Amino acid sequence: MDIAKQIIDSMPNNLTALEKARYLYLELCKIVVFSTQLLNTDNQTFSILFRKKVDVHHLDDIQVNCRMWSQLYHQLLDLVGITNEIINNGHQYVVLHINDKKWIADATRGTYTDLSRVKNNDETIGFGLCLYQNTDNYDNQAVVIDEETRNIINKMDQKLGYSIDSKRNLSELKNHLIQIREGNILFTDVIQNSEITEENIVPFKLEYLYSKLGKLGIGYYEQKDFVYHLEKLLLNDREMSTVGATELKKTNADKTVDIVQCIYAYSGDNIHYYLLAPNMTVNPYEKEQIIKLAILGYGIEKDEKPIPGIIYPKRFEAGKISSNFQYNMHKFMVGMKLIPADPIFDYLEKTNRIK
Repeated sequence: MDIAKQIIDSMPNNLTALEKARYLYLELCKIVVFSTQLLNTDNQTFSILFRKKVDVHHLDDIQVNCRMWSQLYHQLLDLVGITNEIINNGHQYVVLHINDKKWIADATRGTYTDLSRVKNNDETIGFGLCLYQNTDNYDNQAVVIDEETRNIINKMDQKLGYSIDSKRNLSELKNHLIQIREGNILFTDVIQNSEITEENIVPFKLEYLYSKLGKLGIGYYEQKDFVYHLEKLLLNDREMSTVGATELKKTNADKTVDIVQCIYAYSGDNIHYYLLAPNMTVNPYEKEQIIKLAILGYGIEKDEKPIPGIIYPKRFEAGKISSNFQYNMHKFMVGMKLIPADPIFDYLEKTNRIK
């Protein structure tokens, strides 16, 4: 895949150097995702992935880490003539030199990264002025996005057509969620349901949020962090303490790793379960459906917290390819109508989560 041609050929004309840098930053963030394999594989594969060199003209996989992202962005900037350098402080990012100013570009910093923020039409936090303009001692935490810098970025985004309406809609949703959390809007006025009580309100709130989000975008970590960010805006500390999550992982034959997050929420003596994965809506599921994910090869890592209320039958071992025997047998039995089909299987197949 030649992402340089894909991105640069679509770049608007008459852009300043800073606007070009911003455009390349946003477009690259839309395409690549943070690697699920990097932290979920054996040491040998981790070492290969961590040191992997990538080429914007011949990109064979959209999954990246900080080093790979920095290489790609550095190469794109070189192609349009913008002076830049990759900074390696353990974590890697890029510093731009534009109009005698230093700008930092770091799409993989933190947990709710710009890889996630751009895909979900949020304000970025990794593209801004460098705090230290007169020294070569860089610090990727020193990204300055004060009011003046934010205004510059917003003007560029408006010129570039970066999801202006979508950003506004997300901002309004965030404010709405905060108002519910703070009690300025009564949730019982939003969802008029006589069954809602203080004891069972959390699942109702979560399902309200998930219905607002609809189908998620690409990238497991990008979508997981986005949803968690919004959950924290909606739920107060007491409510958040009743919510948890466990990752279910499988290694495919090509050593890529698929992850589904099982979110659970306590409601009195009951536990509600939800599944989150890229390209899916976050929906409620029964515990029997969660357990069946083991047939697809999904397991829980040894040090991962168990799913409360469920004795999950499969363990995930990093780097070990998940067997397809059980899945193939299950599919055969469904085809022969020996057992009923299950919507979660069909859904994961249609969204290319089975390989």
